[in-house]
Amino acid sequence: ATDSVSSAPSPRATPKQKSAPPREGFPIMPPSDPKVKELLDQAQSRFSNDPKQGADLLRLAARKGYLPAYMLLGQLAAQASDEDLVVDALCSLLSQDDAKKQLLPELLDQCAMQLAATLRDPRNADKLVQHKKELDKAKKIWPILNVAGASDKGSGGNGQSDKSAKKAAKVTAAAVRE
Repeated sequence: ATDSVSSAPSPRATPKQKSAPPREGFPIMPPSDPKVKELLDQAQSRFSNDPKQGADLLRLAARKGYLPAYMLLGQLAAQASDEDLVVDALCSLLSQDDAKKQLLPELLDQCAMQLAATLRDPRNADKLVQHKKELDKAKKIWPILNVAGASDKGSGGNGQSDKSAKKAAKVTAAAVRE
């Protein structure tokens, strides 16, 4: 008799289902490998005191196949106002073909938009050169990154990179509309 009572829908069950917390934060699956989980824990605890060591541990976790570690690195770097490290983490993440298998496409789209916006800032022109290889690969996966500048033409001319960025933005906007 208790089975039929607990499984029967009741008017009280509906509000409980509706009051379930909405999906907040980033739905990222934790690593299944306990060693990678330990790397993440160590990296997070050490990042505030030693960002370089924390970043190295997160990069190691990512190289072991847990690509969301790059996302975590980007978040920690943003909290520490380390724009260079944010760019490094996002370039590393977005240049990985398997990123879509481990992170939601919407989340990766947001990362690509953030990276494109950051790299459009003339103060970050050197990052286009520093991360050329990763950006060239990421641009094939995330066309929005083409607005960041013409990394395939080296450090580029100031006027030309602006024109090519505007052209790429129009092409990307047109592709989004379709």
